[in-house]
Amino acid sequence: MSGGAFLDGERRPRLVWRLLIFGAGLVGIQIAVGIGAFIVLVIALAIRGERLELGPGGEAAFRDDWTLTLTIIASPFIAGGTTLLAAALRKWLDRHSVRSLGLPFPLSKPVLRIGGGTLAGAAPILLTAGALLAMGGFELTQPSAEWLALPLLAALILMAFFEEIAFRGYMLRNFLDAGRPVLGVAITSILFWLVHSLNPHAWSSPWNSINLLGAGVFLALVYLATDELWTPTAVHFGWNAAQGVLLDIPISGVETPGWIGIERVETHPLWLTGGEFGLEGSALTSLVLAAMIAGMFVVVKSRRRSRFDAGHPPAPSDEVFLADAVDEER
Repeated sequence: MSGGAFLDGERRPRLVWRLLIFGAGLVGIQIAVGIGAFIVLVIALAIRGERLELGPGGEAAFRDDWTLTLTIIASPFIAGGTTLLAAALRKWLDRHSVRSLGLPFPLSKPVLRIGGGTLAGAAPILLTAGALLAMGGFELTQPSAEWLALPLLAALILMAFFEEIAFRGYMLRNFLDAGRPVLGVAITSILFWLVHSLNPHAWSSPWNSINLLGAGVFLALVYLATDELWTPTAVHFGWNAAQGVLLDIPISGVETPGWIGIERVETHPLWLTGGEFGLEGSALTSLVLAAMIAGMFVVVKSRRRSRFDAGHPPAPSDEVFLADAVDEER
């Protein structure tokens, strides 16, 4: 029996309402953590006898080192709050187990999945950076010994997990439950892009948006291929850590302290080097992402087909691939 415009046949809020409730909760967590971080900053400055400078419009003028430090401090609260929100809604609103978000324990082959995922995320960045060094688009500078790089690594792990459990673990999983994998990949990838489009220099080039969308699609395919969050989180972390910690390259426009100093050569075009947005604004990264997406799609399709051939009951996420398998059987 239909539950009407708000409830589905199982008397749960419909998909769109569950996603809106989750989105509202995410915004609330961000606002709460942001206010708390701002209060901490003001108190810390007062203890040191400093004042928070205001910009021409009355807004707070944050220094880069303040922003980075506050991000590191805020990361466990954002990741923890999002995890609790997703777990609570999954259990009480979706009426599924928390493990179904993609949190199996113990994880099979953890070294291969986490270590391999980290290397898989870092490899495209290192490949693209190496190509630009060879082409003269980048040049090496003095290595850095910034102490913030170490706590930044921990923050990058937490922030990668926060984004994965939000976009893939909760949102995409709900689309898979509804048997709409393609729509889920499309919508979560667009939302992933829109969230990152708020970063500095995000609109400086169309390649930024192309690569952010591509990254969202690739991470969604990794989630579909593995049915767990640990591998896409590792891939996500490896991608960011290679840019912002191993190399001194901005992560989606955000400056971070890197160990290997690299600078853009200004005579080379921004579409090649990525400009101030970093390698995620480079057309070379687009080519690498396209190859990664194509390869991962083959992996996902092969995995779903093998499941079909083995006679296992299809998961909701299999539906987009089952038609091809049936056609081939005919």
